[in-house]
Amino acid sequence: MNRKGFTLIELLIVVVIIGILAAIAIPKFANTKEKAYLASMKSDLRNLVTAEEAYFADSCSSGRPRRPSTSRPRKARRPASKLLDQ
Repeated sequence: MNRKGFTLIELLIVVVIIGILAAIAIPKFANTKEKAYLASMKSDLRNLVTAEEAYFADSCSSGRPRRPSTSRPRKARRPASKLLDQ
């Protein structure tokens, strides 16, 4: 009998090898997705900072932003550009 095809053992070995490769690849793709999400957020924050700077530059002749008056003093904040470098 001269049969063509694969035996059950050969097919099981191929399935195991594919499973091992998938187990290695999936965590790397998940990490890449998270990095892309963080990069997108940082880009959006940079765009927001640029838009605010353009708004304040256009709306104030002195170049300093006008802040609404509040009843309590504000805490000192770090500049947004320092937050983006982290």
